[in-house]
Amino acid sequence: MNHLGIDEIFSVLENPTRRRILGLLSMETHYPLQLARELGISQQAVGKHIKVLEEHGLIRSFEKPSDIGGPPRKYYIPIHCFSMRIDMGPGVFETSYLEREGRKMSSSILIDKKEAPSRSTGQRTEVLKRTEMLKKISRELKILNSALETIENERMKLLNRREELLENAGTIVGTLIPNYIERRLIYHLIEEGPTPMEEISERFDRRIKQLRKLQEGIEEQYGLNWLFGD
Repeated sequence: MNHLGIDEIFSVLENPTRRRILGLLSMETHYPLQLARELGISQQAVGKHIKVLEEHGLIRSFEKPSDIGGPPRKYYIPIHCFSMRIDMGPGVFETSYLEREGRKMSSSILIDKKEAPSRSTGQRTEVLKRTEMLKKISRELKILNSALETIENERMKLLNRREELLENAGTIVGTLIPNYIERRLIYHLIEEGPTPMEEISERFDRRIKQLRKLQEGIEEQYGLNWLFGD
């Protein structure tokens, strides 16, 4: 599996057609002509987008033999699982990208799904069994969706409170401290807590000696010794 960074993901998903392709493939396998018809674009255009998605490891192809003796048809399925967020508000701008160990989609299972027995086959018992399974799946999905909505609502409340605190901190720091670099350093320490100087040096692209001098000035002028945890 390719390990993509958030910038790379943004570059791929900024295109709405590629997002629509992934949306269709997440439901079931498709071949290019199907995608072209669903999206109302040419197969050539679909092929260009598929190439980008394949190159970045978001989808893969497999071939299914033709039922009428023709050449095998190439289908596509998604193979990458991740979650990403952008949080923006007063005092806050954060992006997060998390790869997940999601269930791998099997091309063989998806093909079998399309070949499920129908009423015309006379396998009525099997049909009823599978429709009952769908009912159970639907019930559990409703429960899970409700739980996720509750979590998301709680997250929004926490984000709003966090933004309020950061905005208040920004107002105080902005009126108290004229030096821009000192303000940036204080913003970081207020939110993250005491941080090793090596990490701060890398984050702010400043030498440790310079940061120590800033620390001394902040502690002496504003009494913010607690920020550094020394």
